Amino acid sequence: MRTYSQLSNQRNLFQDGVEVNTVFRTTNYDNFAFSKFNRNVFLTPEMLNQAKLGFVSPIIVNENLIVIDGQHRLTACKQLGIPVEYIIKPNLGEDDIVRMNTVQKPWKLINYIEAYANEGKQEYIRLLNLINTKDYYQSVAIISQIAMNTANPRGMVKPIQEGKFEFHNYEKTVEFLAFLSKFKKETKIPYRSNLSRALYTLFQYKAVDLNKLITKVISSGLNDELVVKSPNYSEAVKELLDAYNFRISPTSANYAGYSITSSGNIKIDSEKHDWALSAFEKE
Repeated sequence: MRTYSQLSNQRNLFQDGVEVNTVFRTTNYDNFAFSKFNRNVFLTPEMLNQAKLGFVSPIIVNENLIVIDGQHRLTACKQLGIPVEYIIKPNLGEDDIVRMNTVQKPWKLINYIEAYANEGKQEYIRLLNLINTKDYYQSVAIISQIAMNTANPRGMVKPIQEGKFEFHNYEKTVEFLAFLSKFKKETKIPYRSNLSRALYTLFQYKAVDLNKLITKVISSGLNDELVVKSPNYSEAVKELLDAYNFRISPTSANYAGYSITSSGNIKIDSEKHDWALSAFEKE
């Protein structure tokens, strides 16, 4: 690898280069404006950590200080209270915002959610607001799956990408996310995708008392086990049910029975709540 000193011996790099932009720095975040195409953003913990360490490239704005590229960086700097660097490029507009958002890198699920939210689709705005709620499990995939009440994680991808996302039941989605937060705080078990999906499965059944579930997970010692291990989805459902039934007779009305299919899936011997039924199950 060539070093800077080797390169500088060949030519004067600074004379060869041409200065094309001036980088400004400010903490007056209100100087900037967002377009309707980039006002809704999701900040990952990794993004905030990078900003905290100073690994933030300058944002690009037009002559009116409308953000063309870097809405996530600006939002992160504002949230952390650190200076944001910016470059002014005149004559850029909303078409350039869309172009930069679509060609820079392959889109993830959150990018589709942000894009449709910025188009004004209310269901996507509500979904993005839930994902951005710090007290909740900020997993795009888990919250989206719960919101659509789908057992298959892949079942929510296509509708979201095509702009067809709708909440199955918004109020129950919020209720479950609040329960999931409470479960984490009281059991000390960190957020995990398979465990969250398993808890949502139990959340749908009439036989399961959620407050009792938390108590039983703690009293059975399952919480200590789940702090250090990560069972798959079916294993998590089984272990939660076993904890729930801890020291309860199978003949008791409080017993949540289940069976295991030949494929290893868990079949719960209880009715679902009416709100949890899919259109197929209602037929």
